[in-house]
This record gives sequence, structure tokens and C-alpha cells, in this order.
Amino acid sequence: MLMGQKKISSSPENSQSKVILFIFAFAVFLLPIDWVSGIRVFGEFSIMSSFYVFLPLVMIVLPFVVLGNQKKNMEKELWWFTGLMLFAFFISCAFNISDILSASLKERSGLHKVVTTFITFYFGVALMFVTANLSRCPDFLKTSLFKPVSLSLLLVFFVCMIELAGWFSGTAQDIYLMLSKVFRSGYVESNVNDGRLRGVSGEPASMAVFLGFALIWAYGIINVSAYRKKGAIWGYLLFFGVLFFFVLSGARTAYVMLSGMMLSLAIFPILLRLSVPEQYRPFSFITFCLFCLAFTALFFLSQSNTIAEIVSKGDNVSNLSRYASNYTAFKLFAESPFVGHGPGQYAFAARDAMPSWGWQSWEIRDWFTNPMRTWPPVFSLPGRLASELGIIGVFAWYIPLLELFRRLLFTIKKEFIRLERRTPALGATLFLGMVYVLLQGVAQESYRFFELWITLGFVSAYTQQKDPETVYLEKIAPSKTVRHLLKTPSYEENSLLSKR
Repeated sequence: MLMGQKKISSSPENSQSKVILFIFAFAVFLLPIDWVSGIRVFGEFSIMSSFYVFLPLVMIVLPFVVLGNQKKNMEKELWWFTGLMLFAFFISCAFNISDILSASLKERSGLHKVVTTFITFYFGVALMFVTANLSRCPDFLKTSLFKPVSLSLLLVFFVCMIELAGWFSGTAQDIYLMLSKVFRSGYVESNVNDGRLRGVSGEPASMAVFLGFALIWAYGIINVSAYRKKGAIWGYLLFFGVLFFFVLSGARTAYVMLSGMMLSLAIFPILLRLSVPEQYRPFSFITFCLFCLAFTALFFLSQSNTIAEIVSKGDNVSNLSRYASNYTAFKLFAESPFVGHGPGQYAFAARDAMPSWGWQSWEIRDWFTNPMRTWPPVFSLPGRLASELGIIGVFAWYIPLLELFRRLLFTIKKEFIRLERRTPALGATLFLGMVYVLLQGVAQESYRFFELWITLGFVSAYTQQKDPETVYLEKIAPSKTVRHLLKTPSYEENSLLSKR
């Protein structure tokens, strides 16, 4: 069976392995459908259709990963990430236990939110472990990512075109409303022609999260086509289709991710040509200082009275709601900067910390008082981590991920040298993927989006392979070019030859 093999980089031949990869692919296909009427006991996951496929898959595969010898398939940065976040959860709970036990809002207790937050985060971690294990198989890329993402994009494009037509035609709008009842299990927003596309997702922001993930793999199809000598047109159609609907989603999440990802593609060739050391050096003090500088800037930006005055006097309720939520989150961080107020406790603490101008927003009033409305959001992962887990939680999340990003870049540079200064197709794709991971939390704060965990798992598998481009491309693009790469000495061998 795939997860029991010692060398998962060999192609799985048995039917069980193919079934597992197919199940994973089906869950990936369902990712954009994230507003179904599910089982409420599953909390944030209850509305996500892909969860009901990932759940049994994780339950089947994870024991083999934990009990077998596949634990070493995870990069140590992600082990640190998992352990440090666990430490942050427990230390924050310990210091805030009395407030947690007495907290209550909209028929939910503080303890209930601690439990659901913990489960949500560590199910994501479990999926990351499973992905890292499965994605070491070369079949995984084509079977469980390229194909299902492409098919899912076709579905999203089709529905979005009908939704877009509904902005100008009453008949098309009626058709879209009918489709919405299928994809949203009866939940339909009345203002579907408000100039923001939703597709098959619950809201524009969550569609943007999926489109950002899809953009990575559309870019990957373009990159791989350079080796296959085919598929480039299909990749470009998907890529520019994603860009088109990204913009029309009107979501801040989309604009932030799109800007950052396009900028990263512009600077990637420069980073690729920087000198690479013989050995990877864990922990970069410069990276740590730059992150601290960025977080400090974000803190002061979120506490700006000038911006608060502008949004409170403006007529955009959404801007007011988002800034007030961020303002409150970092205000809570200033009150308890080291351990925060406890996992999942933002809403309980924000009820008393929300500034008076924030309550001008009917959305905020609804979030805190209406049981049928969504739980009060922060709209910022750094803000949520800071308010709930303090600086310990902020460092526990971002420092290991930034270190993983550095390790990935080191691996990409090694492959660039080994491939005779040819851009690594999958390395460039995963570089964009890590940018997506780091930017996803700028405009949303939930741990529930599986796209993040899948990307981290695949990055871990890639960096652990020797000659990863060859390992994956041998299966997906068996051309003369790839056969040449198979004979190309590894980076380490090249280094030894150069010293002789």
C-alpha cells in the first residue's frame, strides 16, 4: 500500500494506492464548494464539502504515517511549526483559564471555542502530514493536483460566467440563483449582482482563496509543459482565466494575494541567480529581523487613529467592519502581548474592547448579537494569532514557515545548478505556493482552508527528495529532455566534481 512503502517515490502499482490518490483528487475538486449545509458538530468544517472526503481519508492514512516510518517524510521546520503551535495553545490556555471558563457569547462557551479551534488547526496539520506522505509519489502531482484543479476550475468558470451574465440579464440571474441552491444547499445571497463574483463558493473572499491555490497549479501546468512540449495553451487558458475571475471577485483577499504573487514571479529570476551555499544554514537572523519589522509596521498600521477616522466617516460598511476588527485584535494584543487571551477567544474579549466607532457597523453588531450570523471574524491571521496567542503564537506560526520557504529556495537553487541553469518547473511552482501560504492570512484568519495545508505538505515532500525535478518529471513528462535530466549529476555530485 502507498503509505506503507519504504520508498514512496516509486510509482504505486496496486489498486489501493490508486483509490487513495483518486479520493484525494475528488476532495481537491470539491475545494471551492465551501458553503454546504453540513453537520454542525464539525464546526467551521461543517460547511466545506471537501471535508467530508478528507475526513475518512485522513483517518485511514494518518495511522500509517504516525505508526510507520513515514514520520521522517516531514521537514523539521513543519515539526517545529506543529510543536510550537501546540506550546502556544497550551501556554495561552494556562494563563487565561479563568476567563476561558467564564466566557460566553451567542450560546457558545469559551471552552467550546478552545476545543473547536484546537481540532480545526490539528486536522489541518494531519492533512499536511498525509499530503507530505502521499505527494512523494510522482503520480500524485498529475492525478491528485493538476487534473482535479483543472476540472474544478472549469466548474468555477462555467458558474461564474452565468453569474456574470446575471449582472445584465434577469434570466441568467434566475439560473444562477437556481445553481446556488445546489452548491450552497439552500443558502443564497439576494444581492448576487453586487459587482462581486462568488461562483460556487459561499462568498467572494473564500472563492479568492481557492483561485489563489488554483493559480499555483495553473502556473505549474505552464512550467511542466516546457518539458512535455504540450499543454502550454491549456495552462495559459487556466492561468489567465483565474486572473480574470480573481479581479472580478472584488475581494480584498484576491487583490492582496494577486499583487504579492505577481510581484514574487517578477523577482523570482533574480533570487534564482543569487549564490547558493554548499550546505543549508538553518535559521536566518536577517529573515527574523525583517519579519519583526513587518509585524511592527502592521501593528502600528492597525492602530492608526487617522485610518480609523477615515473608515468611520466613510460609507463603506465592509471597510469599517474589517478595520474595526483588526484594530480590536491588535488592541487586545497590546493588553496581553506574550500569551494573548486564549485560543478562539478573540470574540469574547473583543466584545468589551471594540471601539465605539466600530459599533457603527451593522455587520459588527450582527456578528456579536445574532446567533444566525457568522462568528465575529478578525479578517487577519496575524491579528488573530496576536490577540489569541500573543507574540509566542505569532512567532510559532510564521518563523517555521519562513524557514521552510528558505529551505525551498535553497532546494530550487540546487536544482537550477543541476539542470544546467534551467528554471526548475516544480520549484518555481512551489515558490509561488509558499508566497500564497504566507499571504493567505493577510485578509482572512481561519485555519479551515485546506489549500494552505496541501501546499505545505507538497513543499515538504519536494524539499526532501533528492533531485526532485527529475523524480516528478520522469513520470509526468517522459521526454528526451527529462531523460537527459535523469543523467545529470546531483548538486552534491557537481560540487564534488568541481573540487577535484
